[in-house]
Order: sequence, then C-alpha cells, then structure tokens
Amino acid sequence: MLRRTARALLISFSAIAIILTTGLTPAYAASRDGACDDGEFCYYYNSGNTGSISDFSGSGSINDYGTSQPSCYDFKGAGTGKGQCVKNHAASVWNKSKQSVRIYFNSGLKGYYQDFAPGARGNLDSTLKNNNASHSHFTLNPPPPPPPPPPTYAAPYFYSWQDGLGNIHHHAYVTFKASDLHNGRHVKKVYVRIQRQNCWLYPDNDTGQVFSVSASSPSDTTTYKVETDLYDSPNFKCPMSSNWGVAEYF
Repeated sequence: MLRRTARALLISFSAIAIILTTGLTPAYAASRDGACDDGEFCYYYNSGNTGSISDFSGSGSINDYGTSQPSCYDFKGAGTGKGQCVKNHAASVWNKSKQSVRIYFNSGLKGYYQDFAPGARGNLDSTLKNNNASHSHFTLNPPPPPPPPPPTYAAPYFYSWQDGLGNIHHHAYVTFKASDLHNGRHVKKVYVRIQRQNCWLYPDNDTGQVFSVSASSPSDTTTYKVETDLYDSPNFKCPMSSNWGVAEYF
C-alpha cells in the first residue's frame, strides 16, 4: 500500500514539474502552424493584422507561393481566409524575424517591392495589397560612415598695420592638417602668397608662393601654419591681394 502511494505521488510531482517547465518555455518559431511566433515572418489575410495567418521562416526567400491547392503556400491560422493560397491574397504583415523582409509584386523576387524592418507590422500598400507574389529576407547594409570633419584649410588671413618706418606691413597666413582631406586627398604642403599690382608709380611686388613647412605623413594631425609678409607705401594705398593653394599631396 505504501509503495503504491509513493509511486502515485512521484508520478504526480513529475507531471506538475513538466507542466510548470512547459509553461515557462518561451514561444519559438514553429514551422507553418498558423501562429505568428517570434522569429517568423507572417502574412495576414485582412488589413490591420487580422484574419487568417500564414507564417514563414525568419530567413531565406520564397520565389513563388504557388496558385492552387494542394501545392500552394496557404493561410493556416483560424479566421477569414483560412485555406486560401497566400499569393495575391495577403493584406497585411508582421515581421517578427531578425532580418528585414522585402515583398515583391512578381514571382522570382522581381518587380515593385515593399520593405518591412525587423519587428515592423502593417498593411501592404495599395500596389501590393492582394498582389504579393514572393518575398526575401535581407540584412540592410550598415549606414555609410559620417563624412570627415571639414578641413581646417581656410582662405589666408590677411591683415596689415603701420610699422615704425612709415610703411604698411601686410601679413597673410593659412593653416592646414595633413590628416584632413582636401579634394579627397591628404595634403603635404601648401603655399601662401601676397601680391601688389597696378599701383600707379609704386612698383608691383609679389612674394611668390611661400612654402615653409611640410607635413610628415597622411595621418599627421599637427596644425601647420604657413605665412608671409609684404610692405607697402601708405601714400598710394596700392591694391593688395593674398591667396593660397596646395603645393603637394601625399
């Protein structure tokens, strides 16, 4: 009698343990069972994610759903549309997979398409509603890297002052970093230049292209400064100009 009682209790405890364990097991992607489980991509027969469900694996692609029973992919869940072939009969979707899904107007993954990101749910647009013929899963390419920060190149800073000899002292400079890009390339040398032209009786003058520094490598982050000077007479206020340019790239 005691043995029977102990055995009955053991069986009862085992059954309870199985029930509890089963109750704690998370939902998983079952194959084509008419329920939209985590990890699956699902069609709904009606808009608003209502009606019968047709669930698919969360990866790969289906080139053609088929058009007639018993060989077509069909709606398997309870509700309106159950048993209908999926092709050209779906109105909404829920993408519970970990990849984006692209739904095509034509078989063979061709024609107009609509994308649904992982986790997205919603109606097919007016072109694809009841005109869905194939779908594929894909992983979006990572977004392109942000553009490089703007280079530190600038128009030469040009200024002047009166010096003790009665002349006007003109000074111009420009800065650069080799690690920045200029026209898509790393700069090794730049020049700066001051010119005096069309100054009536005062002769034209030109410092020429002045190079004073050279960057050490394309990754050099040092800010270099190139500068030059030119004197002018205060009596004529001659037209002065400054400019700069890249002399050498890496």
